Amino acid sequence: MVLEAIVAAEKLEATEDEINAEIDKLAQQYGMEAEQIKKAVPADQIAADVTTKKALDLIVDSAKLVEKKAEKKAAKKSTAKKADDKTAEKKPAAKKDCR
Repeated sequence: MVLEAIVAAEKLEATEDEINAEIDKLAQQYGMEAEQIKKAVPADQIAADVTTKKALDLIVDSAKLVEKKAEKKAAKKSTAKKADDKTAEKKPAAKKDCR
């Protein structure tokens, strides 16, 4: 998986505090005690989830906004098409040869 490759490349690790925070979050989410979560879910799996989230955060934080350029191009094309449509509507019909 790509996120796992980023975790390895960036040497991301989960601290004990982050693991405990994730356990608390899961416990609250599922209406369970933290100890029940610790027994049900291996710590290395929780650590992997934390590091994967860190990798995703890294991607989001380093992403560049390019949407505005794409929107401008789409808007220009749309405006040009509308202008062409209006021009086409105003052109007289071709005369037919009625001989």
